[in-house]
Amino acid sequence: MYKSKNNSMLRAIAIAVLFLIIRFLFLQNNAWQSNILLLIALGLITIVATYRYPLIKGLVIATALLYAFILLSFYTLWAGARFHDYLAPASVILVTYACVALYKYFSCFAKGIQLKDKALIDTSTGLYIQRYFEVRLESEFNQAMRRCYPFSVVAVSFDADLKSVSLIIKNYSRKQDFVAYCGKEKIYALLPGTKEKGALVYAEKLKKAVENTLKVNISLGIVNYPDADAGSWQKILEYAEEALRKSQETRAIYVYRNH
Repeated sequence: MYKSKNNSMLRAIAIAVLFLIIRFLFLQNNAWQSNILLLIALGLITIVATYRYPLIKGLVIATALLYAFILLSFYTLWAGARFHDYLAPASVILVTYACVALYKYFSCFAKGIQLKDKALIDTSTGLYIQRYFEVRLESEFNQAMRRCYPFSVVAVSFDADLKSVSLIIKNYSRKQDFVAYCGKEKIYALLPGTKEKGALVYAEKLKKAVENTLKVNISLGIVNYPDADAGSWQKILEYAEEALRKSQETRAIYVYRNH
């Protein structure tokens, strides 16, 4: 109902502007005023006429408007009215339609990205899901092997409010860090380009923030590549699990080392 009222209002505006154009075309002699009103009206009419239709149908309507404008131009010439330029108003129809089509395309594209992101995000925490974390870890591992640069994985286990812990971890993570909820009160953080020392500083800040804010203990296990001798991304996950178990046993941050 709201959209219908909106469309009706836009059509009414376009028709009102069109009547103003006709008035200036036939009752006034100031060509620049006629041209300005004509450009505005043609833009509005093109938007209203083509926005709700798909690409091809919108193009047909825009072409029909273009032909209608050409006929109007011939008529006004016959009637004795004059504009500065007939090509510019005609171009407004096509340019406006092109802008509408591009806007709709990019809106759909952005909406698709948003829907994709929503499908990859755990609704209870606002963090990415485990499967997507594994995909990102695999990609990061392959790039690190080819380009010889480090990354770290921090595994976090806790016995506290899930949303509160998730929020703290998100606040302490960088934009390039990738944080995912992996079930059973467990969160993984992938830290690209981060050596063991940087991952340790990150883990210490998280531990202090969670324990001071929520008054609970958390366990944190760290694995760094290439410090940990791992031949696959699956091994990185295994080492992170082992580091997390050691952290739970010792009640301290544990850094995995296998050499």
